[in-house]
Amino acid sequence: MGIGYRDLAALLREAIQRGDYPEGSTLPKQDEIATEHGVNINTVRQAVRVLEAEGLVTPVRRRGTVVRPRVAMRRLGIDRYAKSKWKSGLVAFAADREATGRLSTANRISP
Repeated sequence: MGIGYRDLAALLREAIQRGDYPEGSTLPKQDEIATEHGVNINTVRQAVRVLEAEGLVTPVRRRGTVVRPRVAMRRLGIDRYAKSKWKSGLVAFAADREATGRLSTANRISP
């Protein structure tokens, strides 16, 4: 029995974390990954979706699957729960993401 999409996602995740695919680089084409690991293309697509959901990669049209930069999450601490944040429409988890630069002000909740 071949490997499943979770196993393939784990292999690709490890390769990304090891630096085999540095930030900004593209993963091999999906048919190449399928051939290399002896799986069908649907297994590769599911594995890539897992990595995308984890924030490790982003599909870019006409370029392929690009490895995303890893930005450390900056925690604001207890201040993120301050009423001033809620009045401006910024909830706690979004406040952390905005402080890290991973959330634009366009994503704020309107009051």
